[in-house]
Order: sequence, then structure tokens, then C-alpha cells
Amino acid sequence: MNVEVATYHEIIEAIVDQEVLLIDVREPQEIAATGSIPTSINIPLARVPQELKLSRLAFVAKYQRNKPGLSHKLIFYCKFGDLSQTAAEEAVSIGYKNVRNYKAGYSEWTFKWNEWDDYVDPEKFKQQERYKEL
Repeated sequence: MNVEVATYHEIIEAIVDQEVLLIDVREPQEIAATGSIPTSINIPLARVPQELKLSRLAFVAKYQRNKPGLSHKLIFYCKFGDLSQTAAEEAVSIGYKNVRNYKAGYSEWTFKWNEWDDYVDPEKFKQQERYKEL
């Protein structure tokens, strides 16, 4: 199945744009050990189909984020992009239309984000000159 690849720039924009849902599909233990991309939620790979099928109210209660509609942009990621590819394909198979895989994954994010760590707050981040340069 062909799923578009998300770029680092799209990840930066997703942090600022709360309409885009970043989904980390790694296991909670791995996230606890390494961290995650700001604003992302964690849905382990094995739970992706079930969680995306939750009712709107159940999704909000569990994740404190609006449940994405079928046309909302979803970006899946893991450490290197393999698990997130599977998750993205599963989302497409249940009807989501605007799905991306951040194939470079959390490994690229941590490498590139080190220079941006002062700008984790999305509102402050949008105001930074370096954001405008992306």
C-alpha cells in the first residue's frame, strides 16, 4: 500500500498545528526510555485499528485530543519508520485518507531537534525566526 512519507518540516508544522495528529506507535516502555515528539500521542502498533475506531468521546477522554475525522492529517512514527508504515497502512485500510509515515522516525527527530529544544512550546516556536526559515 502506498502511504506518503512525512518530512521533518511536516513534523515541525504538526507540533504547531493541533489539527494534525502525530501518533507514536512504539511501546510505552520505549517512549519512557527515549521520549517522544512534542504534542504526539502514543498508540502502540497493535492497538492502532481499535483506537482509531473509538467513539469521539472515548477518544477525547483517553487522549485529550479531538478524534481525527477521516480526512484529517495523521502522521505515524516510530524509531525508524517500519512499524509506523504498518500503522499508516492500517489507518488507510479503515478509511483514513490523509495519512503519512514519518519514515525517518524518532531517530531523525532526536538528531535534528537538539538544535531546536528551546522552542518546544508551540506558541513560542511559531514566533521564532528559525521556524520561518524552515
